Amino acid sequence: MSDKQVRDYDKFMLRFPDGMRDAIAERAKANGRSMNSEIVQILEDALENRSVKVHSEMNIDLFSERESGDDRIVISKGQLLEKVDSAIQQAIEATAEQMAIKMAEAAFDSLSEKYDFVPKNKKPT
Repeated sequence: MSDKQVRDYDKFMLRFPDGMRDAIAERAKANGRSMNSEIVQILEDALENRSVKVHSEMNIDLFSERESGDDRIVISKGQLLEKVDSAIQQAIEATAEQMAIKMAEAAFDSLSEKYDFVPKNKKPT
């Protein structure tokens, strides 16, 4: 800690919405800090991450070998789960479409062998 006395620190009055003071007190207790230290830590954490922005459409190559200085990506758990759900849904839809095409082709091939017919688009003209 610095040699600065507590009375020499900048002071800022703050009003908390209902319930926030209690929540900060609980968090401070859980982290073994005073409420003031906890609030300062929360602010430091927020300021440290302020320069990191995530666009609504992430276009990030997670497997790139290139280093870009700060390779951290900050995204909320909800946003991450939404992106994962969306990617899974797209993969399922693409797979289902491919499976349907393959099954239709297989059924067509099987029927054309069994009944010896030629589709209209393959008949000689």
